[in-house]
Amino acid sequence: MAKKSQREKWDDHVIKWTRWASEQSIEIEFELWTETDLREILLRENNANLIKYWFGRNVLNDYWFTNQVNHGIKALGERFNAREHVSVTIETLFDFIARTDKARDELINGFREFKKTKFKRIEKTDITIAVIFFTTVISTLTLSVLYSVPPLLTFLLGLSIMFLVAQFLMRKKDINKDMIDFIRDIEYDTLLFFVGVLLLVGALKEVGVLSQFTNLYTVMAPEYANYLMGILSAGVDNVPLTAALLKADIVMSQQHWLSFTYATGVGGSMLIIGSAAGIIAMSKVKELTFASYLRLSLYLLLCYTFGYAGSYLMGSFI
Repeated sequence: MAKKSQREKWDDHVIKWTRWASEQSIEIEFELWTETDLREILLRENNANLIKYWFGRNVLNDYWFTNQVNHGIKALGERFNAREHVSVTIETLFDFIARTDKARDELINGFREFKKTKFKRIEKTDITIAVIFFTTVISTLTLSVLYSVPPLLTFLLGLSIMFLVAQFLMRKKDINKDMIDFIRDIEYDTLLFFVGVLLLVGALKEVGVLSQFTNLYTVMAPEYANYLMGILSAGVDNVPLTAALLKADIVMSQQHWLSFTYATGVGGSMLIIGSAAGIIAMSKVKELTFASYLRLSLYLLLCYTFGYAGSYLMGSFI
């Protein structure tokens, strides 16, 4: 049996009371005052004292605000000047709470400006470029795995085709920039950083430093070695670390491989320079620097540790 609502209980009582009144030859009319009705009545100007008397609370009405302003003016004394006014952000909030004409006009103007906004329609040119880019990514992975084609060559070829096709398709369109201008807008500082990282990692690989990292698995258990590999990936790219581990033919269980994947994927984010997303964010957000991010390293290390423990435990269910 479904539980009755408060309104259904009220209707049942009204039927019961009306029947009783009819038997007693009494004419009676019932009027429902809901919680909303009671609030509306109590919040009227002339009922403010009732709330103060019954509940010991003030009502934030015009009378209360006027008293507060008068107390503030009195406390300021000669320092108060009615002609001086400083606009603050919270003033707009109070305008909307009080539903003033100023707030209503601002809201209406906001909707009018929103209606004037023109949304750009997705054209066939955009779809073509997106398809070429997606095909480039898939081809890069496929050719690298099946035919050992260097990913750099495939990706650069795909991007070149994409820019040439885009330049051809938009040759007759009224645009402010040529495609070559978009290429010039690329942030070369970020690209040079990635080139430097790749050169450094390549040098470490050639001199055999990366291969030495795999020696960790000979001196400690895989679960501890994986944890340290994740921390090392904050300073060294996780791709060569993973490649070095795969070439070493280290035997690990599925649980250990799962925790290793988490460690190298998440551990790199403990330093702002440890991931591509961090570098891009640092180039876009002026307040985000290596030093400001480093202050959070202890919290990030704790989060990484708890996450690693969770991934290791989850791997035990495989």
